[in-house]
Amino acid sequence: MAFKKISKVQGWEDFGFAIKEGSDETAWDDAHGITTYRYTEPSTWWMPVQGKEGRAEPTMGECVAEAERLAAAGDRYARAWKACAMRDGNGRPYGRVMDTPWCKGIVWNMNGAPGQGPEGEFAAKLGDDHFAKDYRGTFPEGLDGEYVDSAELYVTAPLDFNRANFAGMDTPLAFSSQDFRPGVFRGMVGFEYVRGAWRKVRPLGRRMMANSTPHRWWWLAPYLDVMGTETNWGYEGKWRPMSDGMLMYARALCGAKPFCFLMNSNFDTFTHEMADKYMQRALAYGMYPSFFSADASTKHYFENPALYNRDRPLFKKYMPLCIRVGEAGWRPVNRLLASDSPDVITEQFGDRYATVYNLSAKPLRATLTSLAGAASAEELVTGGTWRFENGRHTAEIPGETVFVLSFPRK
Repeated sequence: MAFKKISKVQGWEDFGFAIKEGSDETAWDDAHGITTYRYTEPSTWWMPVQGKEGRAEPTMGECVAEAERLAAAGDRYARAWKACAMRDGNGRPYGRVMDTPWCKGIVWNMNGAPGQGPEGEFAAKLGDDHFAKDYRGTFPEGLDGEYVDSAELYVTAPLDFNRANFAGMDTPLAFSSQDFRPGVFRGMVGFEYVRGAWRKVRPLGRRMMANSTPHRWWWLAPYLDVMGTETNWGYEGKWRPMSDGMLMYARALCGAKPFCFLMNSNFDTFTHEMADKYMQRALAYGMYPSFFSADASTKHYFENPALYNRDRPLFKKYMPLCIRVGEAGWRPVNRLLASDSPDVITEQFGDRYATVYNLSAKPLRATLTSLAGAASAEELVTGGTWRFENGRHTAEIPGETVFVLSFPRK
């Protein structure tokens, strides 16, 4: 669940909630077996500011003046901006004027590495005093870890040329491909932020979760317990799922760790049939499907009973299976089941479970081979039994359809 109260969802038990982004009802979450994660977003300060003289957007000069004013007034994020703003090759602070549902103004880029010191962004968001209060005082009953949003820094400039920030980095500098000028690559800022948070939560027995990863960067995965992404498989009303290559990249980097989706589509056009195909595709890779908002803020799926009640049967059908295979743990080599069709894929989970999925939109006939010598397996999606004559089972697999096989215990 992204940000909203699970307790407000009608019949919330049907939806398989286990993880909450946000800490607005930690006691209730804790009492109902749901882990809660506190929100931060590295390298950003979203600063509201209005354009003057009838202009819709503020000028950069107006944004700088407002940031300076707030810093002088003691605002901790403004002070962090003063201390570790990312700068371009001409020494100007990076910022992007934006009009979003959560902020009309500018998003400033800051170097969030812990080494930027007690006035830096990391200290402002995850400093010792602030961190200790949240984990030992404010939320004594239920805060289970840190949630790092936009973990691959989607609104952050690629290189920080602020030389004052160089000494605060543990990782090496990079170089501009245009003029070979040294700078800090944002990938290393993200890495040091996530690793720094991990070093804080681990001694307390807490966990790390991040959004929008793994995509371009593989190096955050070792410091994260839960990964996932917001995605849109119904762009412009058309079914456009992530490819097998992208899903296997994420699956391989997560290993047996959970990977969670938030579907950010226009729910006026994202149909019940699309939701069915979405959940089947997630199940095939042992991932967890959920829903959020088309603009990552408004018209939240789980605030609309008409939507989630429409799809409730799908959650009740597929989520227990997602949980079963996910908790068994993905195996990089499938030693249970093989397919003779490149478009009918199989994945192994734990010692007993295998998923079978047709990647194409059309039915395909495939022969599945029982690699462990089992004569039969229980099929969990539709019920029934698949029998392997001479170790093989031939079946027609409908397009974009998943089956889950449970092999006998040895």
